[in-house]
Amino acid sequence: RLVVTLDERTTPLAGFRRPVRGRVVFHPDTVCAEPLFLDAAREHRWWPIAPRGWVEVDLAEPGLRFAAHGYLDANLGLSPLDRSFDHWCWSRGRVRDGAIITYDATLADGSRAHRALRVARDGACSPLEGLVRSSMGLTSWGIPRHVATDGARPSRLRSLEDGPFYAREVWQAELAGERTVVVHETLSGRRLRRSWVKLCTGYRMRVDG
Repeated sequence: RLVVTLDERTTPLAGFRRPVRGRVVFHPDTVCAEPLFLDAAREHRWWPIAPRGWVEVDLAEPGLRFAAHGYLDANLGLSPLDRSFDHWCWSRGRVRDGAIITYDATLADGSRAHRALRVARDGACSPLEGLVRSSMGLTSWGIPRHVATDGARPSRLRSLEDGPFYAREVWQAELAGERTVVVHETLSGRRLRRSWVKLCTGYRMRVDG
């Protein structure tokens, strides 16, 4: 398990520096052994460490406690994201026999890096073919987004983060013949290169209810 102990304060813009104290515990259910490279230069690695798991959140302040399905991954790069990538969309959906993860990136040189993986309960990863890239319009900040599905049009359930270069949302989509809930992120490296956007990165992004 992974245990994270929090003893922090919110930013002034997010509640006058209120305390955030407690613990988050992640119990992996499925573990992938190795990271994958996202670019031909092999400068950026993505590791879907635990595509399935269980998260327990217990915060004494602000008095919040819940448990839910979870996911854990990590990225490591030898160069800045905005220098290497123009855009990417990532998604993770939980299915009966494991999880399905997609990574669809357009690199700064115009080439594409696409990963679609089916991760079994024992951690075995295999390529997944036949997914359809469905355009889902623009975020409120004008970032294009798309979702990989079996072909049926997905529906958005809620927005979690919405910022000038990054958005995270929850969609309902069809994957591997199952209707499931998908966590989805969109990142615009091209937008992140702009000076005014870099100035915003030190502030918490808006979270929608």
